[in-house]
Amino acid sequence: MYQKLKFFIFSYFPITFKILNLRKAYVKFFITGCFTLLLDLLFLFLLHDVLNQSLLPSTALAFFLSFLFNFFTHKFWTFRDNNLAYVHRQLFSYLFISFLNLLINVKLMHIFSSINGFNYLCSQSLVTVIIGVESFIIYNFFIFKKKS
Repeated sequence: MYQKLKFFIFSYFPITFKILNLRKAYVKFFITGCFTLLLDLLFLFLLHDVLNQSLLPSTALAFFLSFLFNFFTHKFWTFRDNNLAYVHRQLFSYLFISFLNLLINVKLMHIFSSINGFNYLCSQSLVTVIIGVESFIIYNFFIFKKKS
């Protein structure tokens, strides 16, 4: 599927292909984030609406499953880190960064929406971009850093 998409973009949009090819990790990071969001929503829907589970446990399990998908997809696909020797340490670091990102998200939402009066949806969009850039840098240069 990935190769077909790659060939399609190369065939019909050669300039776009050159730009995307230079920025593979950024594109993969974005694609993984989009799929993680979709999986989170799908798991939540299946658990809560289809299996009639309570909302909060369904939300927690959906988050956990999508978190695992996100971690392993970033590890093996986005950052091409196939080394299993440090996977436990990386997973713990990734979880720690996710928790910090939650705190940053809440704090920035408070600053943008509550204190400065920005629309909450616009604020969340901006916060998502900020956290996305911060996360990419941490994941790329620290958690999934290539060992020399």
